[in-house]
Amino acid sequence: MDHRLAIATLLCLASPSLCSADEPSTPTTTTPGEPAQVREVQATGSQIVVELYTSQGCNYCPNAERLLQEMIQKGHGRNRVIPLAFHVDYFNTPWPDPFSNRFNSGRQWAYHEAFKSRDANTPDLYFTPMIMVDGRYPMSGYHSKGTGPLWPLLKARLDRASRARREASLTLRLESTPDRPAHCSMTIRAQAKTARLSGKELLACVAITEGPLTTAVPSGENAGETLIEHNVVRSLQYETVTLQRDRPTEVTIPVTLAEGVDPARVQVVAFLQDEATGAMFQATTTPWNDPPPPPR
Repeated sequence: MDHRLAIATLLCLASPSLCSADEPSTPTTTTPGEPAQVREVQATGSQIVVELYTSQGCNYCPNAERLLQEMIQKGHGRNRVIPLAFHVDYFNTPWPDPFSNRFNSGRQWAYHEAFKSRDANTPDLYFTPMIMVDGRYPMSGYHSKGTGPLWPLLKARLDRASRARREASLTLRLESTPDRPAHCSMTIRAQAKTARLSGKELLACVAITEGPLTTAVPSGENAGETLIEHNVVRSLQYETVTLQRDRPTEVTIPVTLAEGVDPARVQVVAFLQDEATGAMFQATTTPWNDPPPPPR
């Protein structure tokens, strides 16, 4: 098997438009009389992407959700960690997780295949809850004694990821108009900071997350529970970029929120990822709506 092709399902395989769980995006356009609202967010190099592969049909997963929330209480807020909760569809019997889709499952399977191709002794990675730190360091999100024993394991991976040099710069430019609150044009500007990364193809990705979201689960392993979930990935889109060291490379990805998604609960996450290995090279995040101004 060509594992470069397999790892492409990290970003949902053949077409960028298929990466969204919703309908393909419509490009954002600005007509005369509609002043554009523009803001830029620059990656600081200190943020680490933490992915959770989860399902409302798995009774181990609420524990992992709590673990990700506890990161904030332990000083790992969005200035240090960017959580992404990918709801998979292979646990959808008897309760179909409303946030699940096959592309999330495909992304997790691609991690499994990529890690196995490098080391056949790597434990299976196709289970829930599974946590992936920085696209490099996987771990289980379940422990029979709760989240306490898991935190040292997660922190060790966060510490290891924080020591990795961020070999690329990334700036996210958001452009929108007041009359189209569910549409935004995302421009990622990326540049290689090392000779090793110069000329390298990476995936420039935009994920849309929503939360907190509340679901009353009537059946399955969590029957009778009301789940409150954060950082739920609602769509994921990407373009391939070739990084240069002497100048930035830009790519624009138009994003349309699905019907029913609340812009006030949405975070935009941009990151650069190696298609062949899954490793992350840079990331940043910002609210969909303009963040409030800093206190004076």
